[in-house]
Amino acid sequence: MASSVARLVRGVVTPSLMVCRRQVFVSGVRSFQQSAAIQQKKGASPVNALFETLKNEAAQEQEEKQDVPTLAGWSKPEVEDGLVTVRRQSGNSEVIVKFDMNSMSEIEDSSEMDQMEESQDDAAPLPMFYPVFSITVNNASKGDTCFQADCSFDSALEGGEASVSVDQIRLIPVSEINNDDGNAYSVDANNLDPDLYENIVHYLQHLGLTEQFTDYIVKLARQQEHSHYVDFLTDFASFVKSTK
Repeated sequence: MASSVARLVRGVVTPSLMVCRRQVFVSGVRSFQQSAAIQQKKGASPVNALFETLKNEAAQEQEEKQDVPTLAGWSKPEVEDGLVTVRRQSGNSEVIVKFDMNSMSEIEDSSEMDQMEESQDDAAPLPMFYPVFSITVNNASKGDTCFQADCSFDSALEGGEASVSVDQIRLIPVSEINNDDGNAYSVDANNLDPDLYENIVHYLQHLGLTEQFTDYIVKLARQQEHSHYVDFLTDFASFVKSTK
């Protein structure tokens, strides 16, 4: 897994790349009929075959589990199903960052693809997963209004790094902080004046959305997704084992 210190490019934070070991599905995957025929030849029960595969996969992935990363000044992650939340206090403002593990963006590493072409390796490239996250700034002195920004990682890789962009911004009532289906008016950040956009980025950095945080949120998303995947394999194996 590549590791580098995050840096700033024209006010945009760029984190280190986080590579996920699991590969994506590729075309030409076996059909159900082919898979059934293979299992029949092996003489294995489909239930037992799936259970053993899940158990072995869970054991292998368990060996790669990592501790939950931390960052000074930020709270421990709050995890509810696939939603992960971290918080910090900045002056009179509470800064809340959330991401959904079911909405991770996938980016292919162009440098890795070039290496594969040179080696003529037919293996599928490893995907890199990045969190799509929201930032909510709850200013106590403002009372009933919060500032919110939606952020994502740019799919265009430059020099082996992906940049973070602010996609949309809005003001929402405090009562809507935990409402993901709100209808507040949103501004497309792509349409903002460049100076305004850059100053919004600097404002967020002032509140703690620094280079170190961006690197941290990627590591946290990778660790949490992998941890949930291991739990899923274990629970799925238990479910399959109970199948009559």
